[in-house]
Amino acid sequence: MIKIIFKKDITYIIGTYRSPDSNLEDTIATLTRIIDYTHVENKHLIIMGDINVDILEPDRNTAKLNEMLAYHNIQRVDLPATRITPISKSSIDWIASNMITEALDISVFNTGLSDHTAQKCTITNLEEIKTPKSVHRAIGGRNLDELKWLLINERWEKVYTSLNSEEAYNNYRTTVTIALDTACPLKTARTKKTKPKHFADAEALILKNDYLAYLNQFETTGNLADRIKATDLKKKYDQRLKTLRSQRIADQITNSQNKSKTIWETINSVRSKKQDTLPQLKLTINGQLIEDTYAVAEQFNDYFANIAKYTIDRNNGTARRPVELPGGTHTSELRSLRPTTQEELRSIIKSLKSKNSAGIDDISTKVLKHCAEELICPLTDIFNKSFNEGHVPSALKISKIYPKFKTGSRTELSNYRPISLLPTVAKLCEKVVLTRLLEHCTLNNLITSSQHGFVKGKSTTTAMIELLESVIDSLENGNLTTAIFLDFSKAFDCLGHDLILKKLNALGVTATALKWFESYLKDRSQVVEIKSTVKGTTKAFRSQPLPIQRGVPQGSVLGPVLFILFTNDLPEYLSEYTKTLMYADDTTLILDNHSPENLCLNAYIAVNMAYQYCDGNDLVV
Repeated sequence: MIKIIFKKDITYIIGTYRSPDSNLEDTIATLTRIIDYTHVENKHLIIMGDINVDILEPDRNTAKLNEMLAYHNIQRVDLPATRITPISKSSIDWIASNMITEALDISVFNTGLSDHTAQKCTITNLEEIKTPKSVHRAIGGRNLDELKWLLINERWEKVYTSLNSEEAYNNYRTTVTIALDTACPLKTARTKKTKPKHFADAEALILKNDYLAYLNQFETTGNLADRIKATDLKKKYDQRLKTLRSQRIADQITNSQNKSKTIWETINSVRSKKQDTLPQLKLTINGQLIEDTYAVAEQFNDYFANIAKYTIDRNNGTARRPVELPGGTHTSELRSLRPTTQEELRSIIKSLKSKNSAGIDDISTKVLKHCAEELICPLTDIFNKSFNEGHVPSALKISKIYPKFKTGSRTELSNYRPISLLPTVAKLCEKVVLTRLLEHCTLNNLITSSQHGFVKGKSTTTAMIELLESVIDSLENGNLTTAIFLDFSKAFDCLGHDLILKKLNALGVTATALKWFESYLKDRSQVVEIKSTVKGTTKAFRSQPLPIQRGVPQGSVLGPVLFILFTNDLPEYLSEYTKTLMYADDTTLILDNHSPENLCLNAYIAVNMAYQYCDGNDLVV
């Protein structure tokens, strides 16, 4: 390890080598001790060398190493293959740092001295580490109170006198945006530095001091007894810290109102510590590295907007065989959407979770809940105009997409999934429509009993119980039983809009109500927004909008229910050969028969019929 002092800056450079046969856990433990020693939270750190953990083929070792780095706000740099043989290539050498990408100039080159390439890391600018800045809306208590005061004095005449919902919502949005920019302006401010959480008490501190004392004594005298004592104290110290950490987490979960959410928040906080800076996203397209953030956003948008088409074309390029639509089993029609009231909107807004995330309109649920009384009247008018016309305002049909990294190389498009944020007002409107749609389905008993997803009174638990009961009943009757699990690819994205509308019509949605759903599904668009830290300031880079040709809107309220209604006819289609069990797009075929031959034959027929159904319904299995 090398320590460099430049003016007031301190930079540590750590050289590493790990044998491929050595225990990675020991290496991670050693690195952790070294990193803790350097106190990297206010110093520069660069780690280089041969780690023998391949970044090109991520596995459990890659995940373990990345978790340790993320905990210390350190990121491993994506390097190309550093060891290439006639039959393989791997990137097992590494560079990792807590410095921003712009401060490092990294390259690899052949030296002729080894079968590995050399890594070169040049520090372009050594400066004092400053807390990064970010551009965000000021939505503190005083800002929201000022916004509320501005909206109290608004009479909304332009909204009420508008001839249609499109004009009404545009006037509403203009008024709210002006007030929002006045009361809650965009500001550039330094993010608060989060101090690392330490778990210690008096007993732990005594163990630590005793351990360090015996360790120093051993290093001075070389006495084996001192080393044994130091090792024993270190184990006791580590165990005490582990106990304190476990107890703190247990207390958090016990005192939480939403235990499941708290458990996952705890897991994610340990696995991936939030970084103060957001590294620049880069993509490899047709062998060319794209680094411009706006260009990267455009590439993501094109990929996400067309992913359904790619999926369907890759699965089957031939003409599709239409599947007969279900017959009309409804006793009444949903011809129009019942007008909403201020009381209904007030109740829905009250039920929303207060969040800071916002769609393209920049209105979060936190803002909406704070100013609910001032906004309910114009929103009621806009929604009722929309229902009466069978039209959804265009600005409510724009999704803001964030690319979420999954696994693998960070430069590959396919290793990201879209996270969609819709305008808060759009989701509020959808909740109103959802109540009308579910009332119609309940009144006419339209939803198949095989469906357990997004149905009141049902859940994954009821689905599991039905599966187990079916298997037990089959075995008690002396039959052989089998289950076939169907995995739909991009299920919500692939659905054709015209086919969705035909199925809604077959379920009794007609006239103005059907027209509203057509307007809701068609002429939608999306933009991709990427946040990246450039020269110490985190900014948002947004693509141009692209049309969405297929699918139900990701992140929407209506989307999941539209999907289960779309596949509502699948159990009946397969009923001659199999029982169908569904939880949203997770579908299980359950078959039983006394004869193994007949069971295999029926399973073969059921699977082929499922393929036929999917082929005729724009689904890929």
